[in-house]
Amino acid sequence: MASQATILDMIDRGYTHEAAFIADLSDPERAAAGTLAEWSAKDVIAHSAAWKSFLAERIDRVRRGDPPLPSEDLDRRNAQFYEASQDKSWEAVLADAHAATDALAAQTRALTDKELNDPAWAGATDNRPIWDRIVDEGYIHPLDHIIEYYRAHGQPERADQLHEAMLHALLQVDDSPLWQGAQKYNLACFHALAGDADEALALLKDALRLDPALREWSEEDADLDALRDDPRYQALYTA
Repeated sequence: MASQATILDMIDRGYTHEAAFIADLSDPERAAAGTLAEWSAKDVIAHSAAWKSFLAERIDRVRRGDPPLPSEDLDRRNAQFYEASQDKSWEAVLADAHAATDALAAQTRALTDKELNDPAWAGATDNRPIWDRIVDEGYIHPLDHIIEYYRAHGQPERADQLHEAMLHALLQVDDSPLWQGAQKYNLACFHALAGDADEALALLKDALRLDPALREWSEEDADLDALRDDPRYQALYTA
């Protein structure tokens, strides 16, 4: 079970990483213009802010008894978000990011732990408790895009450091077997891609124990290809 305090901490951590990313940008990176296919640094922050605002509004509508915002094609909504922010100044985008983070935190504070953890709560989607969606939009989603930015701009070490830190932080969110299994599986993939077979196999073994449903996908997942010939990997699937 995830607590309100833990979810709020993840929102704050996400915003802290965004602020660090912004602070380290060079003048050319700040001035760069992006496209819908290749985002600039400003586009990355604006996009994350838009999704935080969207989720905060969804929660607010449900709490007021209004119907939730309708589902929509992700590519179309992302294009709408991009169009709405592409001509904004950095100052406006930063103000949006701050306001969106505050709005999402405020809506999280307005929910009880029961509401946050109930997949049947009116504002939940895809049979996921709303805390899962909040962590996604408030923490995982912004960091994923920053990691992508670092990789696309020749900074793989920074990308890897941030990615690993993110995966370890997510282990602290919820102690349920399904959540722990998913996070340990993702960490196993990270270490397999990094060439650390010992750590990857230890995490994979634990992930499959916690969530046996991961087994079928893990046998196809290209992230684990480097482990296939290892007898320790093979033993996980023949036991």
